[in-house]
Order: sequence, then C-alpha cells, then structure tokens
Amino acid sequence: MEDTTPLLDAEAVADLGYYGRDALAKNIYSRLFDWLVTRINTSIQVKSDEKRKVMGVLDIYGFEIFQDNGFEQFIINYCNEKLQQIFILMTLKEEQEEYVREGIQWTPVEFFDNTIICNLIENNTSGILAMLDEECLRPGVVNEDTFLTKLNQLFASHKHYESRETQNARHIMDTSLAPRCFRIRHYAGKVPQGSGPPPSTLGLFPAS
Repeated sequence: MEDTTPLLDAEAVADLGYYGRDALAKNIYSRLFDWLVTRINTSIQVKSDEKRKVMGVLDIYGFEIFQDNGFEQFIINYCNEKLQQIFILMTLKEEQEEYVREGIQWTPVEFFDNTIICNLIENNTSGILAMLDEECLRPGVVNEDTFLTKLNQLFASHKHYESRETQNARHIMDTSLAPRCFRIRHYAGKVPQGSGPPPSTLGLFPAS
C-alpha cells in the first residue's frame, strides 16, 4: 500500500522543533516557579495561634512593543493591563469614591478604565485566551489562519481589536497590518501580534 502521508520539509520540521522547545522550557519554568512558591509557603507556615507571616512578591513587567510580537509579548502586555487595572481601581476609582463619601473637595481625575481590554483577553467564554484554548483542543487542522478567522468573527466590532479583515470591513485602509496578524489597542499603545507559533504548541502539556 502506498504511503500518502504528506512530507514536511526540513525548515518546517525545524520550526516545529523550535516551538516545541520553547513551549517545553516555559512549562518547566512555570512548574519550577510553582514548586518554589509551595516550598516558601511551607517554610513560613505557622500555627493558627501564632502571628501569621506573609511575604508578597510583585514582579512588574515592562510593556513590550516590538517589530515582531509573539505569544510572550502578548502575555507580558496582558500582565501590564492587569497591573494598570489594579492601579486604576485602588488609586483612582476607590480613592475618589471615598472623597465623595467623606465630602472632601478635590479636582476630579479623569482616567481610562481598561476593563474592556482585560475582558477582551481574559473573558472565560469569549476572550482571546479562551479562544486559543478552544482552538488548541478542537479536532482537525489547527493553525494560525483558523485561529485568526475565529477572532475576526468574534471581535469584528470590538474597539480595541484590529486586523486587516476588520479594518477593511470598516472601510479603513490600513497597510500597517499584515494579512496574518491582529492588533490590540492596549492602554499604552497598539501592539500587532504576528502569526507566531501555531496554537497547537501553546499550553498543551498535561496538568499533572
């Protein structure tokens, strides 16, 4: 019987190897970090009748906008959006609400609530990350094109999502957008996300 399995060229095989290597390294780093946190929590654990000890670590990422932005930049910028959201909530929104309750006179500070951007990324049922998980798990051929098509359909009218297709639908000629990428309008600026590694290589390691 003749074998009709399509052959992959050397470059494609090498690219898949690079993606698999990077995914493995990120997974090892994530598990090592979780193990380290568990060991620290165990070492500082005290009895209920003693004064509790708490150690907090805040690692503030720098917002990244490169010529080529991959999945790593996507996650780093998402973390920045969440930090910005916390800052807005605690420093601006809640403080000004307290001024109102206490009748304190002040000059109101206008601010942009970036919740709409955070939801675009993290919504459990219709966010970009949820769509990435769904695309990774579905049967059949999975690639950047099918993932981008799904995002274009879901976020066609979203104010903070842009792609060549959605811009054309709005009758906006935007030559800065490549055909196989999308762009998120973060609070700090617009970040184009290239096709990058295939979704099938992202986050598919078993939980145990």
